[in-house]
Amino acid sequence: MKMKWRLMVSTSVILALVMLGQALYDGWADHGRTRTALLQKAEVLADDQAALLAEPVWNFEFDAMERVLKSLERLPEFRGAILRYPDGKVLIRVGGALDGQDIVRFSRQITHPGADRPLGELTLAFSTADLHASLGQSVRRSLGITVLILIVVNLALALAFSRILRPMERVEQATRHLAEGDLDQDIPETERDDEVGELARAIARLREGVRALHDLQASLSDRIARQTRDLRLARDKAEEAVRARDLFLATVSHELRTPLTSIRAAVALVLTPDAAQLSPKGRELMEIARRNCDRLSELVNDILDSQALAAHQLTIERELLDLCALVDRVIVNMDSLAMQNGVMLHRGDMAAPAWVRGDRHRLEQVVRHLLQNAIKFSPRGRFVLVELIREGQWWRLVIADQGPGIPEDVRGNVFEQFARSDTGLNRNQGGAGLGLSLVRELVALHGGTVTFETCTASDLSDVPAEQEQVTGTSFHVLLPCAEAASPGLQQDQPLAS
Repeated sequence: MKMKWRLMVSTSVILALVMLGQALYDGWADHGRTRTALLQKAEVLADDQAALLAEPVWNFEFDAMERVLKSLERLPEFRGAILRYPDGKVLIRVGGALDGQDIVRFSRQITHPGADRPLGELTLAFSTADLHASLGQSVRRSLGITVLILIVVNLALALAFSRILRPMERVEQATRHLAEGDLDQDIPETERDDEVGELARAIARLREGVRALHDLQASLSDRIARQTRDLRLARDKAEEAVRARDLFLATVSHELRTPLTSIRAAVALVLTPDAAQLSPKGRELMEIARRNCDRLSELVNDILDSQALAAHQLTIERELLDLCALVDRVIVNMDSLAMQNGVMLHRGDMAAPAWVRGDRHRLEQVVRHLLQNAIKFSPRGRFVLVELIREGQWWRLVIADQGPGIPEDVRGNVFEQFARSDTGLNRNQGGAGLGLSLVRELVALHGGTVTFETCTASDLSDVPAEQEQVTGTSFHVLLPCAEAASPGLQQDQPLAS
């Protein structure tokens, strides 16, 4: 309905404007032609009257002059005439005033063959009011015709639009029901052969498509709901398995700690100089037993620390300490392990003193794990570089090896628990994959960060052969300087990872 009325109103307005414009144009053109004819007629009359008055004026025949001028009063356009002497004095006046609206005047000199100068001046006045009245009447007549035509046209348009738009209104109503979700709504006018029928058939095809999508959505919703339930069950089972694993590891670690302590004490007692003499072979076996006890004890401690971190129960005891001296002590303690693996520990730039505020035992644990990792993956005959550099308000500890590097497929999980670069049953290196995870968490507890850079043989495939090609991995630990450390942290304060 809205479209019908808009079309009718716009058509009526356009038609009215066109017809009014044409009527005004025609009326103004007629007015111009009539005015031109009147002016031409008035000029001819002025010339004729001036010629007729020449002889009476020459002979001073006043009655003849008056008859000539009064003969103009029979003309409907005539308004008045004045005959003046050359000095401007009025000789004869006929009719009304010569001034006013809708008045045109014409002046002619009265001449005579026997006179050497004009005998006087004739001024005639004619009215154009009838011309304006004719124009107004023409416009009113055009307006009346325009109104009549508009009424007829609107009636015709209303009838035509009703026949054209009624089917479209039915289609539009059905489409509205379809948009509201009534997919069973029938679409009318589909049997027509015109554009309305094509539109109706297109909407019917759209309804069928929406039905198919609705059915597909319902099916997908059911499948998603079932898969969501399955995933939730799998997640619950995985979480339960993780909890069971953590509980098992914690229980085993606690149960192993006591016998390990006893075994280590017994082995240490056997290896004392005051103990019974051992054969070289026996002492070698005892040394192996002691190292394995130490290794197993470290593994148990790592497991317990991981459990404490996961439960947000790990505490650190902050104190002011020299990080350079701490790193030197760990290097000295790890030197024997490096010699056993044929690896040299090399001290690079070591800024001293390097004051930090942190937990001595936990920072030693960080350095020890990084050095163990570097020694473990370094080939025999290579060296591990250790550097400590001041960078603004931070200390950067760098531990770099010359090993094979970290494969690209495991670089994203380096700091995850139980993450290893050598997986499977035939693992070349020992360890449980907890060291780097503990390093990241312990460094974070001290307000620092740990990152790594690595280079493998595949990364060197584009390096020219004449350039030195060295693989390896370097870990970078950033710790805040003592003056930049966060104040207010008290000793034995639990910190979450």
